[in-house]
Amino acid sequence: MENVAIVIPTKIIDSNLVSLLGHLLRRTSAEIVVVKTDECSVEGFSRFHREAQVRLVTARASRGGQIRQGIVNSESSLIWVLHADSVIDDSTIKAITEMARRQDEVWGRFNLSLIPSTRMLQLISFLINFRSRKTKICTGDQGMFFHRSLICAIGGFPDQPLMEDVEVSRRLKLEYADLFLPAEQIVQSSGKRWLTNGYMKTILSMWSLRIRYFLGASPQILYDEYYG
Repeated sequence: MENVAIVIPTKIIDSNLVSLLGHLLRRTSAEIVVVKTDECSVEGFSRFHREAQVRLVTARASRGGQIRQGIVNSESSLIWVLHADSVIDDSTIKAITEMARRQDEVWGRFNLSLIPSTRMLQLISFLINFRSRKTKICTGDQGMFFHRSLICAIGGFPDQPLMEDVEVSRRLKLEYADLFLPAEQIVQSSGKRWLTNGYMKTILSMWSLRIRYFLGASPQILYDEYYG
C-alpha cells in the first residue's frame, strides 16, 4: 500500500463521493478514510465496506474536527485531504504518490480548477491559486496535503467548523514556510456557489469571512452565518 492517507470529510454520501471513491480505488492503493457526521446515512456506502483500503469513521459535525479524526484513524506518513465533490486525474494522483515515495516533509496544495469551466470561473480559479502561492494560505478545495510529522508538530489539525483550511495554513506557515509546495497539478471542484449566488456576492462574502476571522471572529459564529 502506498504511504498516503486520503482523508475525506463529508456530511452526505452522494453520487459525487461514490464517484470519487470509485476513481481512487481504481487508480491508487492509498488508504482512504471517509469521515462522516453522526447524522449521515451510510446508504450508498455499502459497496465500499468490502474494500480493505477504505475505512469509514464517524465524528461530530465539524469539518476541521472530521479531518482531525480522519488523520488520527490513518497510518500513512503523507496525508491528503479531499472534499467529497473533488474531481481528480491521474497526474495529480501520480504527484502525491511521488511525494510519498520520496518521503518529502512538505505541506501544500494543488491548483484549483472550478467547474464548469466558464471564463469567469477560470479567472476566479487563477486568482485563488495565485493568492495561495503568494500568501501560503490554502483553501480546502485545492486538495491540501501535509506530512504527518508537520501536522503533529503544530498540535494536530485544528478542530473548528469553518476556516480550518486557513488556520492550518497559518500554523504551518508560521513554523514551516520554507516547506510549502504549491503543486501545479489540478484538483477540480464545483463552482456552483458562484453560479448560484453570483460572482461578486460570493467573492465579497468569502473575503468578509476571512477578514473577520483574522480579526478574531469565532469560527462557530462565522459558520452559523455562512450556512444559516
